[in-house]
Amino acid sequence: MKRAHFLASFVFIFLSSPVFSSPWWQESVIYEIFVRSFQDSNRDGIGDLRGIIQRLDYLKTEKTNSLGVNALWLSPVFPSPSYHGYDVVDYRKIHPEFGSLEDFNQLIQQSHFRGIKIILDLPVNHSSSQNPWFLSSQSGEDNPYRPWYLWRQEKPLWGNWFLLNNFYYYSFFSSAMPQLNWKNLNLINEVKSILDFWIQKGVDGFRLDAARYYVPGIGGESDTSETHQAIQNIVKSTKANHPETLFLGEIWADSKTIASYFPQTQELDLAFSFPLSYGLIDSLNHNSPSRFFNSLLENKTDMPSSFYNAPFLTNHDVERIASQLNGDEKKLILAASCLMALPGTPVMYFGEEIGMRDGVGANHLGDLAHRLPMQWNLKEGYGFTEPKTEPWQPFLGDGEKISVEAQEKGETLLNEYKKLIAIRNSSKTLRLGEIEEIEENPNLGTLSWKRVLPDSTVLFVANFSPKRISELDAYFSKSNLQAGATAFTVKQLYGSPRIKATFQTKDNLLRLRDIPPFSSVLIDLKNRKSNL
Repeated sequence: MKRAHFLASFVFIFLSSPVFSSPWWQESVIYEIFVRSFQDSNRDGIGDLRGIIQRLDYLKTEKTNSLGVNALWLSPVFPSPSYHGYDVVDYRKIHPEFGSLEDFNQLIQQSHFRGIKIILDLPVNHSSSQNPWFLSSQSGEDNPYRPWYLWRQEKPLWGNWFLLNNFYYYSFFSSAMPQLNWKNLNLINEVKSILDFWIQKGVDGFRLDAARYYVPGIGGESDTSETHQAIQNIVKSTKANHPETLFLGEIWADSKTIASYFPQTQELDLAFSFPLSYGLIDSLNHNSPSRFFNSLLENKTDMPSSFYNAPFLTNHDVERIASQLNGDEKKLILAASCLMALPGTPVMYFGEEIGMRDGVGANHLGDLAHRLPMQWNLKEGYGFTEPKTEPWQPFLGDGEKISVEAQEKGETLLNEYKKLIAIRNSSKTLRLGEIEEIEENPNLGTLSWKRVLPDSTVLFVANFSPKRISELDAYFSKSNLQAGATAFTVKQLYGSPRIKATFQTKDNLLRLRDIPPFSSVLIDLKNRKSNL
């Protein structure tokens, strides 16, 4: 309804890209699987490793219209007394409910055959209180495992200390998760050995759970210098023999704190971008890009490189984005588009691609609400398990469209995810280009940035406003365009067919017409050089 000199949707300008090597994770889209909830293969109502194998063709294959992800992050698969698995009893075994080491070997083999990397979630900030290490440590101060944990005769005045056998042990989380002592060299060597054990089985990377808490300060502070040293120790040791192993850290903090884990002496390869997630969802809820804009600027200022980012929308610890956005499909697509246009390595949570929400009565379920079984179809058992089999948690239900089968055809959230991932996978500039010129127009509700390589530029602009724009111009400086180009061919790859796009060479501008509210458009702009 108005003319603007800002782009109010999504525009990607593709030029040619150079060929150079980069770590595999910079070429990837990571898909988080909460193993217990993904696919049951043996009719016990619990997701397992063979279930994941059964669904690999959905995730990535050249023969079908797959999702197209390149790596799987598995929630903890080790023996544990809890459903979530973040308190580990044995770091070298597979939880019997999930299968066996042979099943895991098959998963590695089948995943690698499809070009999918496997990332294990490794909770080594703490162990289970049922771990043999901790059970042995209880026997007395002379036990060799006693120094593997934080024991005190007198209760300190800070933190969570629990009384056991007339002594106190520390845990950041709960009595069931005693803190491991990362100042103890025997423990550190054991962690290195555990890492090597799984690497030898073909694991490509590890998520370090609660990494900022490894070595608490005198008053229980996080992000201590000893924590940094501990992470550096295991990463350097591992990468000396396995340089392609990914270390992805959970540093649930502001961007400055996250940035502290990426000094010149290498610690992590990636860290989750929590501030970007909060900023994006807040902007979508308020129809204004301001919060997301500020988060992007902070990230650009604080992080030594945008390629340390692992941007995401939500994960197993937070309310699902479909719940936070009240199921608004246009905004969910908008969020997916932003995610796939950001630098770094995007991470998506299982079920996000079909708009799964938190469970009914989410306030009473706690984190369980974000971890309900995947809905593959709408038949009894929802394709997750067999009919008549009771799942480990009730299904979400929630309408006719919340399943993979229901969204396989037509203009659905699932198919938009497939398109966006395919676009990212086919564009080296989107995967490897730096982010530059982050700009907001608060009056129009637009946010833009450029992804840049030496010989190519991708322009991305998002419309956070519900208003239709009849005509809109996006300008390009000569530095954005390849030398020698006298004309350009424009091809719309993504967006409403009503949108018309033309490039005006004289003024170096791209003009878009008739852009619907909260819509997206993808434009391929190629150089056409003169024959003279």
